[in-house]
Amino acid sequence: MKISDERGQALVELAVLTPILLFVMIAVVGLAQAGQRKAAVTRAAAAAARVAVVREDLAKSEALAVLRESDPSIASKDIAVSISSVEKGYIPFSTPKRVDVSYKYRPLSGFGWNPTFRLKSSFVYDKWSNAILFDVP
Repeated sequence: MKISDERGQALVELAVLTPILLFVMIAVVGLAQAGQRKAAVTRAAAAAARVAVVREDLAKSEALAVLRESDPSIASKDIAVSISSVEKGYIPFSTPKRVDVSYKYRPLSGFGWNPTFRLKSSFVYDKWSNAILFDVP
């Protein structure tokens, strides 16, 4: 008489693989959300650069408005905007501005894990050419 019971094998395999598959699915969703937020930060930096050439004091509010289009729950304390002038020399009679926008991104968290990532994007904008000159890595 052969003793072999394979009825419980599938249940054991399911019990082993379910947490792994669940973790992978949550990781994919988290990375997708981070990618969407990074794209929003890039759009916000471009908009803030366009505004900063004319009025530097409105750059942060413009970046916040663009970010809130993608997620209305974004707080202004999570956004930092810095504006600096770029040295002249490559375009005569211009005053290009470098705008750095950073955002504290808090992804899905749980089990005592509460990470914070800083998403950052920088642009240089020139009002004479009315174009973004380059995206700074």
